[in-house]
Amino acid sequence: MNKILAFLGICSGAFLFVLDYSIANVAIPYIAGDLAVSNDQGTYVITAFAVGNAIFLPMTGWLVKRIGSTKLFALSVACFTLLSFLCGVSTSILELVLFRFLQGAVAGPMIPLGQTFIVRMFSGHMQNFATSLFAMVVLVAPVLGPIIGGFICINYHWGWIFFINVPIGIASTMIIALQFKSYETPTQRWPLDYIGFILLAVGITALQILLDKGQQWNWLTDPRIQVLSICAFLGLLYLVIRCLTTDHPFINLHLFKKWTFTMACLILSLGYSLYFGMIVLIPLWLQTYMGYDALWAGLAVAPIGFLPILFGASVARLMKVFGRTALLLVTFLFFALSCYYVTFFTPQVNFFHIAFSRLLLGGGVLFFVTPIFSLATMELNEEELPMGTGIFHFLRALSGGIGTSVYTTIWYRRMDHQHLNFAEMMTPYSSPTGEYLDTLKDIGLTGEKALAAANTMVDKQASVFAICETFALMTLVSLVLLFLSFLARPRRSSCS
Repeated sequence: MNKILAFLGICSGAFLFVLDYSIANVAIPYIAGDLAVSNDQGTYVITAFAVGNAIFLPMTGWLVKRIGSTKLFALSVACFTLLSFLCGVSTSILELVLFRFLQGAVAGPMIPLGQTFIVRMFSGHMQNFATSLFAMVVLVAPVLGPIIGGFICINYHWGWIFFINVPIGIASTMIIALQFKSYETPTQRWPLDYIGFILLAVGITALQILLDKGQQWNWLTDPRIQVLSICAFLGLLYLVIRCLTTDHPFINLHLFKKWTFTMACLILSLGYSLYFGMIVLIPLWLQTYMGYDALWAGLAVAPIGFLPILFGASVARLMKVFGRTALLLVTFLFFALSCYYVTFFTPQVNFFHIAFSRLLLGGGVLFFVTPIFSLATMELNEEELPMGTGIFHFLRALSGGIGTSVYTTIWYRRMDHQHLNFAEMMTPYSSPTGEYLDTLKDIGLTGEKALAAANTMVDKQASVFAICETFALMTLVSLVLLFLSFLARPRRSSCS
């Protein structure tokens, strides 16, 4: 088997999936306008993909037993490619949302199986090297998504954000089908826990909609959020009980008895939610209040990928020399420095300072996934790998949505607070206010137009102060993750 070609097949499939997770974000206004719906309805294009993926990700272990790992991997990439084409030719929002849900569903096994095959194909130093390159693909693709999506939507039809998947997907499917025959696993009639599957579907769907719409619907003050919260809580609670008491659980929660797996999942969940909060907030702020379009906002955050692309291949060697714990400490130290740097932003902050803060973040991204994944899998045997990697990436996908929702909500709430503070100071008796209004009057803005301009200025000031406060909180979370990295060290000295 040509391992290099096989590895490229794995990485290309993973790249398509992770890219699609973020590329549609900047396309929502274009999709909504073309399909004659509101931006609010257009966001279901993102929600549907996330829900489908989160529901079917934990099924990876069961599907491997029923279909075989190679057949499942090839089938997932092939179906993902077909559904990408169908998304691009959709003529209504209902069609697009349906195809996006199915696209997320069939993509469920792609990342877990990709990493499972890497563990099987390589050993020792080469395994860590391949994992590092794979992690670089998984972490850099969400950064490239807004840039590629913004460029396509500005210059071409939004459908091309899906059409670009087709040639790469076909090539990846052929490579997987031809190169992984020797890695096919035997099939068996393993029963499916239908009750567990239904509980997961109800809980995750309710949770994802709650996270996506919580800020818009004002969280628990809205009856819809209250109902979704109850459904999510009860669905996931009974799922845990079911998985702990049935003979063939839908999710094998007994894997959490393993210390390194549990700590890896905890660090991944907190760290990935923090990472997604950081990569979502800055472009959102730039486009909403700082006058950047989708393309320039994407370029401002692009330096996140510089260090992972340049030095990603060296992570395995560094982990061999310094160990997992040291790289995790470096990761969250860079996260903390990046967040702390943002706390000094002002309304006059320029492109260079924004890009430099993202470059610092890239220093953490460089070492993020490889040591955590190595920690998670070190105590898993061959039979536990598909289920373990499925749970690992289920938590990764779920944490991204949680981080986006939580940190965006905090930013909006702090922005409202800061806006009120600034508005209270803008009175007819305030000298700076009078001078500012006189300046507006000199350029022909009076009355309501002058007040609207003043409100825009206040919004911009409040958004910057809120960004600083939110990233100050993120700095503290990064320091907590530093502490958890010490605790995550394997208990047996031989494993460290």
